[in-house]
Amino acid sequence: MTDHRYFTTLAVALRQAGCAQPALVIDLDRLDANIDRVKAGLVPGRPIRIVDKSLPILPLIGHLMQRLGTTRIMSFHLPIAQAVLEAFADADILFGKPMPAAGLRQALSVWTEAQRADFCRRAVLLVDSAERLAAYAGIAAELGLSLRFAAEIDVGMHRGGFSSPAALAEALQSVDGQPHIRCVGVMGYEAHLPKIPGFAGGPSGQGDGAVCRLCRSPAGRLPDDPQHRWQQHRAGLWCRDLGQRVLDGFGISCTDRFRRRRAGGIVAGRVHRHAGAEDRRCPPA
Repeated sequence: MTDHRYFTTLAVALRQAGCAQPALVIDLDRLDANIDRVKAGLVPGRPIRIVDKSLPILPLIGHLMQRLGTTRIMSFHLPIAQAVLEAFADADILFGKPMPAAGLRQALSVWTEAQRADFCRRAVLLVDSAERLAAYAGIAAELGLSLRFAAEIDVGMHRGGFSSPAALAEALQSVDGQPHIRCVGVMGYEAHLPKIPGFAGGPSGQGDGAVCRLCRSPAGRLPDDPQHRWQQHRAGLWCRDLGQRVLDGFGISCTDRFRRRRAGGIVAGRVHRHAGAEDRRCPPA
C-alpha cells in the first residue's frame, strides 16, 4: 500500500468513527511487526524492559508486555509508576532517573499503606549521590518502609552518578546495616554510545570501555570467569552478580544487602534491533 493510500484509509476510518478532533492513531499491525523485529533480535532468554514514559497508555503498555513476554518496566515519573503498578499485578519497576526526595516523600505520604507496601516490593529507585541516599534513608525510616535502590555510576557521560568506586563505597557504607533501605544493583547511563562514529571507536569499542569503568576499581577487579559478567543495555549497565568478590572491588562488606538483578530495555520507546541487552566481557587491562 502506498503512503497516500495508507493515510487516506486512516482518514476515512476516522471520519467513519465520527472522530473530528486530533487523535493518536496506532497501527497495531505495524506496531506488532516492530515488536516482533525487536524480539527476534534478542538473545534467547534475555529479559527486556519497556520505558513507560514513551508509551503512556496503559492498554498499550499491556500489549507490549504481553507480546514481548516481559513484566519489566522502566519508569521516570512517580504517578505513572504507581498507575503501572496498580494496572499490572506482576510489573517490576526500575526508575530510570533519581526521584526528587520531596516528591518521593509526598507520594509515599498520600498513598495507602497497601500502595506503599506494593511500591517497596516491586519498585527500585535510582540513587546518584550520597546526599540523595541519605534523604531516601531518612524518608524510609520516617515512614517505616523498606526501600530498594540502585546506585547510578558515571560511565563517561558525566550526567550524574557516583564518579568513583570510593564515592560509591562511602555512600553504601553510610547505610550499611540500616533496615529501611538496601541496594540491589548498580546502573550506568550510556545512551550516547550508539551515536559514536567509527573513527572514534564506534559503539562497540566505547561500550567495552564503559563496562570496564564499572568493573575496575583501585581496590581490585572482577575475576575472569563466566559467573561474574557485566550486562550492557542501552538504558544502562547492571551487574549480573553482585557477590562479595564484586563488592571487594569497592572495599565493601555487605553481601547480604545485594542481590542479582537483570535488565534490558527499549530506550525512549524506539523499537530497534539492538533494544535488548547484550553480555560484554571486560577485556584484559
